[in-house]
Amino acid sequence: MPNPELSETEIDNLIAFLTWISNVDTQGWPPPPILVSGNTFPGTGSRIANSDQDKAVAASDTDRAPEAAGEALFSQVTPSCNSCHSTAPGVNMAGPSLAGVAARAKTTIQSSGYQGDATDVAGYLHESIVKPGAYVVPGDMYSAEGRSFMPITYSDNLSDAQVDQLVAYLLSLK
Repeated sequence: MPNPELSETEIDNLIAFLTWISNVDTQGWPPPPILVSGNTFPGTGSRIANSDQDKAVAASDTDRAPEAAGEALFSQVTPSCNSCHSTAPGVNMAGPSLAGVAARAKTTIQSSGYQGDATDVAGYLHESIVKPGAYVVPGDMYSAEGRSFMPITYSDNLSDAQVDQLVAYLLSLK
């Protein structure tokens, strides 16, 4: 360990400061990290596919309702949506919580700051998946210098039907 060459007085002052700071009531800030482990993601209830067979079955199951198929895709596309987005209210991860995303999308489309092409909520959600840079949720947490952190590969890796299924699922989130 390097020697900071502190005097006895400086060491005493440092100890006094650390003792004082350890007793400051931070009212729970910073929040504890969200640790992703086990079989589900915190705040989502989404199950992690445990095998390639689970993924293949869910991804190819075209008989399911679009909303249910979209929910399965949410945790199984690559990269998975739930690795960055929670569906629980107020649980923001690398991306914003998607709880109530339809109501927020409607407000966004109607705002003067919206520069995308969508004219309705479903179109906005579709656009957000295949062209994530069309509208970037404000805040440094989700972008760097106005550039979205969301991958731009979904338009190449997902079929139109799969994007529609994801949109159906997102529309169901209240």
